Amino acid sequence: MSKLKIGDVFQTNAGGTMKVIEKIRWDKFVVEHQDKHKHRSIAHPFGIMKGEVKNPYQPSLSGKGFLGVGDFVAHINCKKTPEYAAWMCMIQRCYGGKNGKGVERYEDCSVSDEWLNFQNFAKWYVSQDFYNCGYDLDKDLIRKGNRIYCKEYCVLVPPKINGLLHSGKKRRGKYPVGVSYKKMGKKFNVNLKVDGKTKYVGAFDCLDEASNAYVLAKESYVKQIALEWKGKIDKRVFDLLMMWRVVND
Repeated sequence: MSKLKIGDVFQTNAGGTMKVIEKIRWDKFVVEHQDKHKHRSIAHPFGIMKGEVKNPYQPSLSGKGFLGVGDFVAHINCKKTPEYAAWMCMIQRCYGGKNGKGVERYEDCSVSDEWLNFQNFAKWYVSQDFYNCGYDLDKDLIRKGNRIYCKEYCVLVPPKINGLLHSGKKRRGKYPVGVSYKKMGKKFNVNLKVDGKTKYVGAFDCLDEASNAYVLAKESYVKQIALEWKGKIDKRVFDLLMMWRVVND
């Protein structure tokens, strides 16, 4: 016979608490997790006493993200669903964690409270026109400098476009992006990254001429890519690429 009584409170293995609120029969009790969500679960007495009853609103990823309750699942046939893989990567980029190995960490970035709940993120993700096309989740293309992953500013973009507008300022050296000086010829050489390869633009006597040549080449290339992907990217992204300008300070 079960020793559980209505009103008993138990600690869960994940760190939360749950209260026994109803007995269905000797081997089935209803427990209510003691947080703002008040999620209820039906569980066996032994599982309750051992703290094994899971709370879907208890953060389970990087101490921040939780699965929630809804139509979306994390795995199908032991394989991550596209929406869960994208959500997991987003959470780990911002908050790290033991599952974040191999994921580049973004400093000073966060996820909106709404999207800490996997169900909310997944609902947005699958509603996008280019869902399950292998596109990346971008947070700062629509709003430059944005540091919060949220539905207002995030967009799905092809990997090629996601890295297209990176400035390269961190590794440029003393000259403007795309420009290097060759002592042998006493020229300023200009190169542009195209499809991951270095494309030679030209050599110039004047630094300003070299910088301007890079700007023209880069802006032309960005427009070219936009036109190639027209109709296969969000219209906001297309419009942004067509109007994009190099800021080379």
